[in-house]
Amino acid sequence: MWLVDLYWCFVPILGAYYYQTTATAEYDTSRVWLSMTILWVWAARLTHNYLRREEWMLGEQEDWRLANFRKQFGWAWYILSLPMGYISQHLMLFGL
Repeated sequence: MWLVDLYWCFVPILGAYYYQTTATAEYDTSRVWLSMTILWVWAARLTHNYLRREEWMLGEQEDWRLANFRKQFGWAWYILSLPMGYISQHLMLFGL
């Protein structure tokens, strides 16, 4: 599950660049610079927070929320993890 958190660091930036560079895109240059700067700052903060939480080791620790779910649901977590941990996150990421 650790890869899902990393998606949030760069997928919004890729989406913004994609929509900015489509052939039918019409935009105000100053507004694009402002929004992209804010997006890059947000992504840098999110990446820093993720790496700090992982003690600067990429993917070494399990997300504390998922560990709590596993303790809470016991054996049922093996069934519930697919919709709760994976499908919901990916629908949010790629549905947006």
